[in-house]
Amino acid sequence: MSGNTHERLLRSGTAVLDQQRDRIVSSSERRVRGLITVVWLTALFLLAPGQVAGQPVLVPGGTPEYVENCGVNVTYLTLRYFGIDQPVTQIARKLAAGPRFERFVSVADIRRCLISNDLAAEGFKAKDVRSMLKKLDTKRVIIAYLRPTTENALGHFVFLALGKGGQIIIADPPSPPSSQTLKATLEAPALARATGEFLLISRPEMSAAGRQPRIHVAKKNIDLGKILWGTEQITAQIEIKNAGNGVLEIKEVSGPCNCFVGYKGERKLAAGAQSTIKVFFNRNSMPSGRQTRRVVIESNDPEQNSVEVEFAMDLEPESNAPPGVRWAPTALDFGRIRRHKLGESKRVVTIWKWKDEQHSDPLEVQRIECTSSLLEVTPFETTVPQPLDKATETNRLPVLSFSIKWKSAPDEGYFQEKIAFHFKSAKGPWRVVIPLRGDALPQPEPTSSMGSSTSIR
Repeated sequence: MSGNTHERLLRSGTAVLDQQRDRIVSSSERRVRGLITVVWLTALFLLAPGQVAGQPVLVPGGTPEYVENCGVNVTYLTLRYFGIDQPVTQIARKLAAGPRFERFVSVADIRRCLISNDLAAEGFKAKDVRSMLKKLDTKRVIIAYLRPTTENALGHFVFLALGKGGQIIIADPPSPPSSQTLKATLEAPALARATGEFLLISRPEMSAAGRQPRIHVAKKNIDLGKILWGTEQITAQIEIKNAGNGVLEIKEVSGPCNCFVGYKGERKLAAGAQSTIKVFFNRNSMPSGRQTRRVVIESNDPEQNSVEVEFAMDLEPESNAPPGVRWAPTALDFGRIRRHKLGESKRVVTIWKWKDEQHSDPLEVQRIECTSSLLEVTPFETTVPQPLDKATETNRLPVLSFSIKWKSAPDEGYFQEKIAFHFKSAKGPWRVVIPLRGDALPQPEPTSSMGSSTSIR
């Protein structure tokens, strides 16, 4: 680009600035200044040699909230510098700046947002402004943190980049950006409050310009079919391919609830490479019947950094007793209880045949399974009254009852176990499964000699 063209662009940016300033009124001052900031930055970036990407564009609407939140400002300008076009509202959500951008954005918030957009953001502490500015070049920019102006005020951020002829571009939102010499920058009033803390931002793929990864998922809706009872862990597979020409990085694979227990797979795929991601679900954390679960894959694909894959499955019921069999209770809940009290707490489970729907097979348990070796199940025989045809008469049918107790207390915290009673009949085996849950609290600390107690109430 010729020098005359640079001058025309700079004059154009200056003219826009002057026109905007003439129209400032008290009710719309901040809105206009927000537009001015980006117009000026557009002209100034066009003057920078070796510019990474196209010039920034106007922020739609130029909202007052955008102008007031310097953290949102500098993040937006940084992304635009590297050619990443995202709406300000989306950036504000990533920064957790609040619905009206009213929350102060921290250095950590900005760094997380930039990294999520595949930029490298390293934190530094410089002894002075000169040392900080030495880090600048045409491929790296700086977001510097300034100390508050008053005791109760919040801190402030400024954006710094290297411009034409070694000039320093400084954007101090909501003031218009300026391009000045190194000496003038060192003496700038804004940087007088610099703490020395700053982020140095660059694009890792800069040396391989034009190379971009592309994630391709073979199937986004997968039916796992019927999951038999007794399956502790459900394993599913996702076939992916890097359809781009840059290295694809799998950043995270997450599930919707605590039923998702993790994943395995390659984290980096070369261009054209294929791989399989295995995901795992805890069957015991999911109800029976038809279930769907969504898994989200996050990657460095610039066009779609997250992909959803939905799994459908039919979970076989835990209990499959014949229609004539009843049991109570259907679940054992120990509630919130001290660990040392669990050994004293006993529960009873009763299983019987309903008179009007008796099946011919005897009610005999074949085996009992517990998910915890700390549980003790002891059977004993009893009877339960069943009505006959005459309302005044009763018949006592034998039933099976079981005493449930803890041999020793489980670890502190929430516990969830299961007890399975297995039977057999002419038509095949069947079972009754009783879920067991509770919250084991720590034992109280002994009372001190002064008579006070620090036990949990």
